[in-house]
Amino acid sequence: MNTKEKRHSFSARSLTFRITLLFVLASLLLCAVTYIFLYMQTKTSYTRHAQSQTASRLTAVDNLLGTQLVQMQAQMNTLLHNTDVTSMITAPDREDFNRLYQTTAAMTQLITSNSLIQDIQLIIYSNQSVLCPDGTFLSLEDSKHAWVSDISQSIGKNVDSPEDADLICRDGKLYLMQNYPTAKHISTLLLTIDSDALYQSLSAVLGGSSPIYLYDSQGNALFSSYYNYPEEKALLAGSLIATDNSCSFYKSAHQKNTDICLQISEMTDCRLVSFMNSTILGSVFFSGMPYLIPMLIVILGVFFLLAGYFVQKICRPIEHLAATMQANSQSALASGSQKAQKGNELETITRIYTNTARNEKEMAQMLSRIQPEVQTRLLSQILLHGVPENRLNAPTWSAFLENFPLDSHYTILSLKPDYGSGPVPDDADVLIDRIQLRTLAEDFWQNNCRSYRFFVMPNDMIAGVLCFTEEISCAHITILVRECRKKILHMIGNRTYYPGIGECHRYSSLTELNLAWEEACKDLSYQVYYRAEAKKPAATEESVNDAYYQVQLQQILENSRNQKQETFTQQVETFLQSLKELPSPESLLHTLYNTMIEQILKNRQTISEPPAFFLPGFEEHPLSVPEKNEIFAYLKNLLLSIDTQNRQSGYQYVQTAREYIQQNLADSNLSLDSTARYVGISSPYLSTLFSQELGQGFADYLRSYRIQHACQLLTSTNLTVSEIGFKAGFNSPNSFIRSFKKIMQLTPGQYRDTYLHKYK
Repeated sequence: MNTKEKRHSFSARSLTFRITLLFVLASLLLCAVTYIFLYMQTKTSYTRHAQSQTASRLTAVDNLLGTQLVQMQAQMNTLLHNTDVTSMITAPDREDFNRLYQTTAAMTQLITSNSLIQDIQLIIYSNQSVLCPDGTFLSLEDSKHAWVSDISQSIGKNVDSPEDADLICRDGKLYLMQNYPTAKHISTLLLTIDSDALYQSLSAVLGGSSPIYLYDSQGNALFSSYYNYPEEKALLAGSLIATDNSCSFYKSAHQKNTDICLQISEMTDCRLVSFMNSTILGSVFFSGMPYLIPMLIVILGVFFLLAGYFVQKICRPIEHLAATMQANSQSALASGSQKAQKGNELETITRIYTNTARNEKEMAQMLSRIQPEVQTRLLSQILLHGVPENRLNAPTWSAFLENFPLDSHYTILSLKPDYGSGPVPDDADVLIDRIQLRTLAEDFWQNNCRSYRFFVMPNDMIAGVLCFTEEISCAHITILVRECRKKILHMIGNRTYYPGIGECHRYSSLTELNLAWEEACKDLSYQVYYRAEAKKPAATEESVNDAYYQVQLQQILENSRNQKQETFTQQVETFLQSLKELPSPESLLHTLYNTMIEQILKNRQTISEPPAFFLPGFEEHPLSVPEKNEIFAYLKNLLLSIDTQNRQSGYQYVQTAREYIQQNLADSNLSLDSTARYVGISSPYLSTLFSQELGQGFADYLRSYRIQHACQLLTSTNLTVSEIGFKAGFNSPNSFIRSFKKIMQLTPGQYRDTYLHKYK
């Protein structure tokens, strides 16, 4: 046997020993549990037996001393109440005594049936006298009378208060006195109790095997079945005692060792309480131990035998399995030596792959950690990197980055109070106007974009960075900028500046904000406004004419989308000819030029270099005829380019709307309003564009496109009619079938059957 076989054999023996030890411990644990269970069962059974015996004994004693005396008490009360004792006391005569003796005889005859009662006497006390059993009255003040003296000595009290005397001992006999106090008299019933009869009755009830000990409420021994008085004050097993609430036993003052003195203060409740020592239960249980120990030994032996049997049954297959595994391991080692080289190569490749994966994971984690740092470094290159730190209303660059979303689309606004050609206020007013402009802009964009930041740049311009979600288009942003300008104009009141706001395209990264800022500044530079126009207090004839021509120009620009190009060109020529006829149109031309520039900026158009007349400082320059011709020709080309761009933008709006319809066709809530809101124009204008570009309104186009999509699904899929209706955007199958039949003159099912029959 080699070393490995010896090691395997030793392991098998060790396993056998462990399993055997486990079974032995389990046997000992089971024996302990059995012992505890038997002990508890025995204790419970003997406790129940003792409780049942005690309950039966107490019931018997209660019947003996309680029930009988209570019944006698009730009957005696009836006899006494039927006798007019009050009249006997106040006016005694021989007939009253006869009735008294008759009552006493009736009570004696009633009580003599009880073996405990030997004699009965009735004594009636008045306030100053006593009616004796022989029929004579004795004065309580006559202390020489033997019988009264006997009573005084027995009671140990003054007989002036006989209601306190419950026990009288006379002539070696024990009398139980029951008081009936009234307002004028007290009647006392004397019962002679036979102590031997009481003991015999208690012995018969409790059994002659148990000793009887009687104690008073202070623990003094009163009576024993052995006629001795133990010195111990504690209760003994099998003894009886009465509580203060019911009845108590005590020793007579002059008869300590002869009679039982039983005081019953309230004969309506007389009950005895029994105590049993717990050592009786212990002696009963441990007396059975000689029979329990052999039984436990037998149980242990049986478990040891079973443990050995199961150990053999379990360990033999384990030993066989261990030997088989050892043989297989040896053969595996022999064959594995041939594949060691290939295994080493595979292990090397696996290790390289594991290291590569771990490096990639670490690199990804490192990139995720440095991504915010890279973003911060890139953001530091955009327009706001040069903001001074301690300038009024100019927060630091770190404040700009704080809590600003970095995963959305952005646009830049350039804001500046424009005072036109009028005098520029002092620095304090300029600062107030700039603060007001920034505050009003922040109030507007707070509810119209995802997030925003506004800063005061070194050149006193205000830069606003707006963050939008992807659902908002560029056209919609332009509309919002226009609304912002109108709101600011409404809120600034009597301030003398115009809120210049330049905007840019929407960008998807903050790294492009340098370009966005340049576009916003360029947009702002195109907008030329004049403070003189804003400050004219009265509506002069010149201002009325200017307003008329401005309104006319706005109508021409709005009609460029709804008219043919020839009609628009005709309107432009008529409008410009009316301007030529004005005597001094220089100021009006500047105003109209600015209106055109706003439209061009909204269309994102580029314009050629304007004539020098439109540059700042030439608004009051008188025009010559050649200059007028040049300027009006330039304005005509400007208006025609706006018309061309409007027509192109109208087609682009329609194309954007069609793409939106195609993407959201399954949405039954798709409507003209939602599509116009996405495109960024008004609903009536979008409906007009659909009619111009496609020859049908929005609702007709949407319905036709839904039916066209449904026809494609009917011929190319196996979906049910209901499923196709929902995919086409209809609310219910009924509405789908009704709309389909109205356009195709066939139901969806008929259309599918016709197609399959014709082409399949």
